[in-house]
Amino acid sequence: MTISIPKTCRALLACTALACGGGDSQAPASSPPLAITKTPTGSGDSQQGLPSSTLSQPLRVLVTRGGAPEANVAVTWSTGSGGATIVGANPAMTDAGGIATASFKLGPTLGPQSAAAAISGGASTTFGAVAALPPPPQARISLSNNFFRSDRNGTSPAIDTMVAGTQVTWTWVLTNSAIHNLRSLGPQTFAPSPGGPISGEGHTEVRILNVPGIYNYECNIHAGMTGTIVVQ
Repeated sequence: MTISIPKTCRALLACTALACGGGDSQAPASSPPLAITKTPTGSGDSQQGLPSSTLSQPLRVLVTRGGAPEANVAVTWSTGSGGATIVGANPAMTDAGGIATASFKLGPTLGPQSAAAAISGGASTTFGAVAALPPPPQARISLSNNFFRSDRNGTSPAIDTMVAGTQVTWTWVLTNSAIHNLRSLGPQTFAPSPGGPISGEGHTEVRILNVPGIYNYECNIHAGMTGTIVVQ
């Protein structure tokens, strides 16, 4: 015997079957989360600069989704201790290649400083930098048997003119077993070589001369073995 089902009932049964998972329809897969990293090259990480200066290279991050660059993502920049700041737009938007950049201005405090880049969802990456003073100017003087010679200008007895704050290095050169010392004569003075006379190829004495004036010096073991530094 054939049973006739009204159209309205057939429609209701079809809807019920779909609701219970019948048919081939599937819910769309969720998008992978955004990820942020420093760019593989030229990220601007681990730079060094003068206090209160803007680092020469911008900081650069790469934002991806499922490994593919993601454009138009807001990247929020922040800084740690030391008084550093971010220069320019903040947040910064990623470009078509998934890249966002920021300029990092160091604070006035010497030492390590940091910046961070974060995106919605909590992912972030951190950059380090160091605020440091430049190394002092350098001057070298060779101490050989019975004379001092300027490595800058070849004068012997050595006569050197330099700016205040220069680091001066005297090096024992071709002295073999001969003994020497380094003594300051004034009018401006520096600390003498410690202990007694020193022998030994390659021995060094280092002084930083911060006060302008004339520094005369000698090896008082050998008469006439002298030199002069003028600090301006």
